[in-house]
Amino acid sequence: MKPIITVMKGSTAVVITLRVSLAIVATMFGSWCLATSFSNAYAVDDLETALTFAPGNGRLLAAAAHHTLSADPVSSDAQAKAGADARRALLTDATAAPAVATLGLLEQLHGSGVAARRYFAYGEWLSRRDLSTQFWLIEDAVERGDVNTALHHYDIVLRSQNGADDILYPLLTKASNDPDISDALVRTLSGRPTWTSGFLTYLGDNSEDQLGTARFFAKLRAKHLAVPASAQTTILGKLVAAGRYDAAWDYYATLRQGVDRRRSRDPRFVASITSPTPFDWMVTADPVISVAILGGEGKGSLTFAVPPNIEGELVRQVQLLPPGRYRLKGHSAQIDEVPSERPVWSLRCVGDGREVLRLVVPNSSEASGKFNANFMVPPACGAQWLVLNARGSSSVAGLIGEIDFLLVEPQ
Repeated sequence: MKPIITVMKGSTAVVITLRVSLAIVATMFGSWCLATSFSNAYAVDDLETALTFAPGNGRLLAAAAHHTLSADPVSSDAQAKAGADARRALLTDATAAPAVATLGLLEQLHGSGVAARRYFAYGEWLSRRDLSTQFWLIEDAVERGDVNTALHHYDIVLRSQNGADDILYPLLTKASNDPDISDALVRTLSGRPTWTSGFLTYLGDNSEDQLGTARFFAKLRAKHLAVPASAQTTILGKLVAAGRYDAAWDYYATLRQGVDRRRSRDPRFVASITSPTPFDWMVTADPVISVAILGGEGKGSLTFAVPPNIEGELVRQVQLLPPGRYRLKGHSAQIDEVPSERPVWSLRCVGDGREVLRLVVPNSSEASGKFNANFMVPPACGAQWLVLNARGSSSVAGLIGEIDFLLVEPQ
């Protein structure tokens, strides 16, 4: 199917309707590139003034030709003037890529796709930075169903044009969830272009299809391509927030080998994770409370210091424990509080907030700091929050303590 080109009079916007998702990207990209191309480097008045003093300047003539055609592409007079200026430009400067693009667009408007393709191939040989040329090549590739070539030209634009990410990232985000395009996009990213990290971070932050993006990230990881940790954390957080627990866990399991949904993770607090996911230990962001995970070789700890009479969450981790019997066991150090002010471990169902476990941590002087509790996860409690809370200490020093082991496991 030939592209349908609708030109809006008085505007440089060009709307193109094509069959596949990538064509939507080409459509909006076309509007942008024609609006920000070489001709717009000159204000119209400045361009006319410059041509008055330098009527034979090839670059100025090329810009004038491009502006004339962009402003009124359906007018035969405008087409004739644009063609004449473009040819004059090339006679004086054979490297004026915008003039070549103008002639190529004229050939397409006159129905000669073969001649247009020759012009744009020459235009790209002259300059890979001409936006109109790159846009036409994208449109041509999409029309032919050549997704790889289309993405190749997106890559060129993103490498060479400042600000291109503002337009292309949102559109490639949508395209990444199309199964006909995602594999080709993975191949493009396999070349590790300079925009890879920026795009993947944007994708994690802005994708409306979290499940599709998780699958896309999994494809990248299968090809040994790094995905920014922040992007992975964001997608997992969105999946958990949307109640897509199984999908979130399936992706998480590709990040942390050997995890078991019947057990909590990192019992000895040894992992040093700069961007923890909901399935990892996540310390509070409350600036009043000081909490840190001090990872180490085989042995770490969760340390906390809470000002007097301050209550709040210290750390949490999402669990996906199937219904059944479990035990929580752990070990503390430095905790010395009256019973009503000691920290509390709790496990609550995410959906309705039911508390299925509540364990007041004993002082560390009791039972050599060890503590444990048995509990039951009922049906209809498919996801749970495991949380350590401070209850407010009347001590002058506040609550101070350390947990160096905490594990939930089946009985």
